[in-house]
Amino acid sequence: MTKQPSLFDENGVRIPYNDLNNQANTPNWDFRFVVPQFFGKSRFAQALSQFKRHLPAGSELPQLNDFYFRFMAIIETVSGREDVCNILNGPCLPLVFAAGAIKIDLGTYLENTVLAGVRSAYEGQFAGRPFNIARQVKHQVNYVPEINFRLFLEAMDAGPVVAAYFPDALRSWSILDARRQMETLPQGLRFVLPDVIIHGHAIIGYPDVMARDHRVPGNDCASNTLQSPAYSLYFEARDDCLVLGRIDDLAYTFCDFSSGLLLIG
Repeated sequence: MTKQPSLFDENGVRIPYNDLNNQANTPNWDFRFVVPQFFGKSRFAQALSQFKRHLPAGSELPQLNDFYFRFMAIIETVSGREDVCNILNGPCLPLVFAAGAIKIDLGTYLENTVLAGVRSAYEGQFAGRPFNIARQVKHQVNYVPEINFRLFLEAMDAGPVVAAYFPDALRSWSILDARRQMETLPQGLRFVLPDVIIHGHAIIGYPDVMARDHRVPGNDCASNTLQSPAYSLYFEARDDCLVLGRIDDLAYTFCDFSSGLLLIG
């Protein structure tokens, strides 16, 4: 049996390949996510409690056992594959997403649900530190057509989603190259390039990990466009606030930012 080459390095970051527009920079490891080494059921319960507290009332979320065992099944699948198992060397967070289709303007949905939850979770965790939305999102946010984000939206429409979130998996990749590399990932695994919904849920569930201070890497929302295809969005934690802003140069590589990857179970 032919050995499959690894797509991720010893830090869980996607290995650059020759067909890129811009070679990824070397990550600045002074910026890092501090994730608990041990993820027992109590940590899953804590995260689930965060989602229930900060998402809209009545959101259809999985039960604790379902959350735990579906996530562990994802990890088991990944750990058994030579091509992607190294992604587990990087930070990994269990996420859940409520069931339901998005039937209104995407920006309006984000503002009323996800970003409201981010504000509640972040400002609840860090008293006196505001969440600032630097750009108008209503009627301004969309998805990049060539990215198969429909996979994620259809999963949400079918029922509560459990997924593994790898925030560092595309550290120092430009947004354009983060989008292009999606077509080279294994077809049998449901990888998704994160957007505002996904990064926002990570902040809601784990504000202490995702938005601690300025030493936490920023999150490129690479699946999204803002206002036009020339722009996208990012989350950035600072010492005194959390910002959702606009990225103007989609080809630039930031050594302390990452689009990350989500793997749906």
